[in-house]
Amino acid sequence: MHKIILATINSKYSHCALGLRYLLANLKELISETSIREFTSEQRPVDIAEELLQEDPTIVALGIYIWNLEISTEVVKIIKQINPQCCIVLGGPEISYEYHHREIFIHCDFLITGEAEEAFYNLCLRILSGDKCSLPKVITPAPPDLTTLTLPYDYYLPADIQNRIIYLEASRGCPYGCEFCLSSIGPNLRYFNIEQIMAAIEALWSKGVRSFKFIDRTFNLQINSCKKILSYFLHKLPETFFIHFEMVPDLLPEELKKIVTQFPPEHLQFEIGIQTFNEEVCHRIGRKQNSQQSIANLSFLLAKTSVHLHTDLIIGLPGESIESIKNSFDKLLSLVPHEIQVGLLKKLKGTTLGRHDTAYQMKYSFNTPYEILENSEIDFMTMQRLKRFARFWELFYNKKNFPMTLALLWNNDKNSSPFEQFWNFSDWAYGHFNRTFQISLNHQAEALAKYLIELLLIDKQEIAKTISIDYRGRKRNLPPSLINLF
Repeated sequence: MHKIILATINSKYSHCALGLRYLLANLKELISETSIREFTSEQRPVDIAEELLQEDPTIVALGIYIWNLEISTEVVKIIKQINPQCCIVLGGPEISYEYHHREIFIHCDFLITGEAEEAFYNLCLRILSGDKCSLPKVITPAPPDLTTLTLPYDYYLPADIQNRIIYLEASRGCPYGCEFCLSSIGPNLRYFNIEQIMAAIEALWSKGVRSFKFIDRTFNLQINSCKKILSYFLHKLPETFFIHFEMVPDLLPEELKKIVTQFPPEHLQFEIGIQTFNEEVCHRIGRKQNSQQSIANLSFLLAKTSVHLHTDLIIGLPGESIESIKNSFDKLLSLVPHEIQVGLLKKLKGTTLGRHDTAYQMKYSFNTPYEILENSEIDFMTMQRLKRFARFWELFYNKKNFPMTLALLWNNDKNSSPFEQFWNFSDWAYGHFNRTFQISLNHQAEALAKYLIELLLIDKQEIAKTISIDYRGRKRNLPPSLINLF
């Protein structure tokens, strides 16, 4: 039995809760009395509560995120009904701001906002000693000194290493002020001791980790640390591994270019948030981005390196029109990145986006994930179409099942806008399927071929050729239903 249980509900089993492992690593003498329990959003609240209550814990600490708020609320309510004496401690980005009206806050005993490693240890000492009556319900600690924290990577278990994503960080915070992002209101950019990080990477490598996902918001801001980490992995070649970084798009000095050009395919991925190329919109939301330099850097990475590029665009930013979204989309697609994630703007709790609500008539869903419903530039019906556009783009472009055939949508007419062409296809596809999920690969292929033949009047033999190549590229055979179309 453990007196303290650290728990959260992940969106997928493959996701490891790094935050829980930080809490555990910094509990000092309480580590032996603590366990971690991770669940997924597919599990029932009553089953999660049962597993947590089985150990009769004194403290249950729950990590609250945008994807688990509702289910976590139900878990907390059940625990408090069955064992009112169990002390519920909440933390995490979704509950650190605007929490007073939240149902889960009403039922919890304590809330630690922000970075909780040191504050949680001190709180546990007080609770376990029976001295908690004088403590405030909401604890707002100062950010810890990252160089003195105990790193959590020893608490990745063999099963985690074998089956799940291993997260790391070399820094916290962000120096930029993008109003849609929680990092813009948190502590300034701070760094862990790079030698400790390198030792942690080596320890994980020695345990068999070959896939590393760094969660730093601006990994390439401190060039020397970035070079050191990349060089470490470069010297591991020809071993097979995969590393993921989130990069600032307009910062790629020659010394970094020299390193990344040496990585072979399928070893390195950069996540690069563009969001928009509209300079006026960027300025409005406090985003500092040199678009011309960003385009030059993306062009270099795509032409001169084997780095896999995952790029992002946001729909619904205050004051951004459909025409502006189209221009950003077409400009980014012309570079041919491997992925373009198109996402609707979310009004996360604690961000300063609300200052635009009146001027730009911003209306958001009251429920998680708080997506934009409409604004002064895009009405609700159009926003729904854009949401379906984003979903179909994920299916048809980002999944890379039909790269050659899909390109016929816009390559057939060199004067056409890829955004407009896919917008038209998206509207048609929704009418055809009447849904955006649970569409098989063969049904996607059949719909794409049907649209190209019947609406764009492209020659059947050309489509048959490209779709055959696409299927062979995925090591699949054409289904009879698709062959019959030709």
